[in-house]
Amino acid sequence: GAGAGSGAMQALRLLLLLAAPLAAALARPPRGDGTFTRRQAAVAGVLGAYGLLAGKATRDVFADKDVEAQLRRELLSQVAPADRVLEVGIGDGENTAFYPRGARVVGLDPRADAAALSRAGRARGVEVVLAEGEGERIPLADGAVDVVVGTLLLCSVRDPEACVREVHRVLAPGGRYIFMEHVAAPSPPLAWSQ
Repeated sequence: GAGAGSGAMQALRLLLLLAAPLAAALARPPRGDGTFTRRQAAVAGVLGAYGLLAGKATRDVFADKDVEAQLRRELLSQVAPADRVLEVGIGDGENTAFYPRGARVVGLDPRADAAALSRAGRARGVEVVLAEGEGERIPLADGAVDVVVGTLLLCSVRDPEACVREVHRVLAPGGRYIFMEHVAAPSPPLAWSQ
């Protein structure tokens, strides 16, 4: 229900706020002998607990389609109709419901149906054009777009780091990468289920 969804969303927001400073503390180089300081070891323990909590919070968010839709709406409210938009991993066009009317979106997904995406976009006042390619090799020039959108993408590409490098390459100076990720689970059976 709405109460559970908003609680999961608040928990996820809190976890996201905590993640950056914890990760920054852990990212400091180890001592010369390759071991970590006590503080770094403590931070690693906190990050382990964070990972367990974040996993539960993200499962709660993505299990509740209303909460997931709210998160998509919030993220895509950052897109202006005049922005040049690339959505990597556009899939069946689920995000077209959340783009502003008049937006023009180039979708990239090796398995997408161009005609279905175009119809879905038109029904919502969004122009969607499908480009052939993959996230690891985006077929656009350097600096070609103002916004790149990726939702639940990085768990499904072969090389997430190459995909993020490509996103950076095609973004214009001052451009934005709007993303919602849970990334792949380290266990192959869990990763497959995602």
